[in-house]
Amino acid sequence: NTVTISSSSMTATKYSGYGNQTMIAGTNNARLGSFTLSTGSTEGVNLNTVVVDLSSDESASITDLRLVNSATGAAIGTAKPSPSTSNSFSVNVNVAVSTTLTIDVIGNIKSGSNAGSWIADIDTSTGGTGLTTGNSVTIGSDLSLQTITVGSGTLTVTRDPGTPVNSNVVAGLTSVHVGKFDFAAVSSAFTVQELKVKVPADAATSVSNVTLKYKNQAGVEQTVSQAISLSSTSQTYA
Repeated sequence: NTVTISSSSMTATKYSGYGNQTMIAGTNNARLGSFTLSTGSTEGVNLNTVVVDLSSDESASITDLRLVNSATGAAIGTAKPSPSTSNSFSVNVNVAVSTTLTIDVIGNIKSGSNAGSWIADIDTSTGGTGLTTGNSVTIGSDLSLQTITVGSGTLTVTRDPGTPVNSNVVAGLTSVHVGKFDFAAVSSAFTVQELKVKVPADAATSVSNVTLKYKNQAGVEQTVSQAISLSSTSQTYA
């Protein structure tokens, strides 16, 4: 009978479900990359080493570097409070034959980090031993993970198409709809804590108060009113 002799294998690829990201300095528990380890059809592998390589600038910009099982959220190996350029994680995870394991690289981005690209590499020495033979197996080549761009968050306000067109209203009317605005956040979540409505001075005597209606995080509509207050400038505010 023909006996085919082969060896165990493990390959690493970027996780297709996670693309390049833009994050702001100061972000904690940032998902700095995600990769998938796949075993071949010969035998499973006991994954015992994962090595994450960084440049000196990249390692200096983060703290608490760690690995997490993407499917379960369980930590893999011991976190690195102060990462270096070569971060070796000792792990003990069995990956069965013809199976995949997706691992997330997590860390805290320092608040003083400079803007720019941040890319972690999974080192070629990442690997383990065959579950049947005990033979050593590695991923074979370095893998560059997703590009993380460290930038700044922005909050913009635009006039919604639902804003009423210019019109004349009868004096004495209440709850006159005068505007609708959209807030959009990019690269960071924001909490709007104060909103100032500017009323032209020549219209101040025609307005008694301003009412805002908005939905909170739970999707429940909120209403708040504020009387007009005079300003030292040519405008009045609510």
